[in-house]
Amino acid sequence: MKKIFLFSAVAASMAFVSCDNIPEEDRYIEVEVNKSEKVVLLEDYTGMQCVNCPDAAAIIDNIHHTFGDNFIAVGLHPTSGPYQKPMPGKDGVMVNLSSDDADAYYKKYSVKAFPTAMIDRSTFDGSKLLDNKDKWAAYVNQQMTASTPVNLSMESTYDATTRTVTLATDIEFSEAVGETLYLQLWVIENGIIGPQVTAKGVNWEYEHNHVLRSAINGTWGQSLGASFNANQRLETITTTYTLNEAWNADNCEIVGFVYRASDDVILQAHLVDIIVSEENDPSAE
Repeated sequence: MKKIFLFSAVAASMAFVSCDNIPEEDRYIEVEVNKSEKVVLLEDYTGMQCVNCPDAAAIIDNIHHTFGDNFIAVGLHPTSGPYQKPMPGKDGVMVNLSSDDADAYYKKYSVKAFPTAMIDRSTFDGSKLLDNKDKWAAYVNQQMTASTPVNLSMESTYDATTRTVTLATDIEFSEAVGETLYLQLWVIENGIIGPQVTAKGVNWEYEHNHVLRSAINGTWGQSLGASFNANQRLETITTTYTLNEAWNADNCEIVGFVYRASDDVILQAHLVDIIVSEENDPSAE
């Protein structure tokens, strides 16, 4: 797990992704699996023209400082949202943070207000859609205590010449799960400087972080199967993906999470840098 940031979204039409296809009967290895700590994912529906969204971003930053690597946030800028029109930057170049994948989630969950969060896509106070940002920290804290049967880890290698990311994803189960699960993989990017409407006017040098760029294994991810035994480990899932030329690879990360098909609740999440520095590489001695 690495740091969390907010990012800008640029179209991913040039991106290419491929995944290993492993027969379901060959996916499982029995091992002794210890329980993993819960990592909580917050999806933040936001926009450049949303005057209240910078305050939400500050709350998210505070939550990250509290929970560290056990918390991940992703900024979702839907193309058809009310605050997503491209804006010219300080240099006059148009900045567009929206993505089609964010728009698909925005429409599926019928998001009405901005900012709105979803925390592990779980229900709090009767709703999955959480538009009271002052309660987000309490909800995250509550979710941190939830037990998860899933251990999730990822390793990334990057070829700068071809801009190709190769991701190895490992999934283990400490308890049996008797329903269909999906793996979702997203690319996010940090440190994009662009305009943002605030209560004091337009900030032309606002730093947009943790913005969703693209879902790299399909908008809804890929099925892992319909039933899993305790102490099972899936065969490593290898995914390759070519980064859009407009994205800064040094600022990009991959978010992975496992969710239930029945209600979309996220069981476990993980974050990995696309380019792993020696400082953050546990294998570098």
